[in-house]
Amino acid sequence: MKNIAGVDGCKSGWIAFYFDGAMWSSRLYSTIDKLFEAIDSKLILIDVPIGLRSNEQFERLCDVEARKKLNQRKSSVFPAPSRLALGYDEYSEASRINRKSTGRGLSKQSFAIIPKVREVDTFIQSEAYCASKKKIREVHPEICFWGLNGSSEMKHKKKDTLGRWERMHLLKQYLPEVDDLFSEARRKYKKKDVADDDIIDALCCAITAMHGDVLSTIPVSPEEDNNGIPMEIVYYDAKQSLQRTR
Repeated sequence: MKNIAGVDGCKSGWIAFYFDGAMWSSRLYSTIDKLFEAIDSKLILIDVPIGLRSNEQFERLCDVEARKKLNQRKSSVFPAPSRLALGYDEYSEASRINRKSTGRGLSKQSFAIIPKVREVDTFIQSEAYCASKKKIREVHPEICFWGLNGSSEMKHKKKDTLGRWERMHLLKQYLPEVDDLFSEARRKYKKKDVADDDIIDALCCAITAMHGDVLSTIPVSPEEDNNGIPMEIVYYDAKQSLQRTR
């Protein structure tokens, strides 16, 4: 297994689980550039929209198709904000710019992730980002769980007790020590900084990255935005992999 990392946003920045070729570790980073510099991983899967519309009057296909794969969990795929709305920290103004540029206003959920989206969008277009050495790709945890679960969505909400249990039960099938990794992270980080579901989502991203050589994309042929950045959501298709081995 190559060096890999799975990352999820949290109140204090970014929670990352990574495998260095010998052992698993977790760490909390305040910014994405510090994370990128510190983690020696060839593949970094992160739960944040990467590749954005600007003036186009239609959604990213990866978001549209991701919702089609999910049923009860489809509302977890928020419409990605327009790149033109990223510079606004006041909801009404950001929503106005988003509507002007794309024909759609911003939901409160989409607005809430703007600081994270802006941070990553700025970084991957900076000189500090070198995709040939370390590549950052977009994932969505509910799509990752769907793929790991043989193209079947999770039945319960991730913040519910049953939702946490079913997700951890699934992840344990791929990484037996996942309970220990969760418990260790829970001891290290305060809940006001990192929520339980942030830890679980980051673990899911990392376990998906374990299959980096055979990841699938939504859509199958990803689009590129006006800056040449792929608009894709990647995941591990366990069902397809099983069929290939038969």
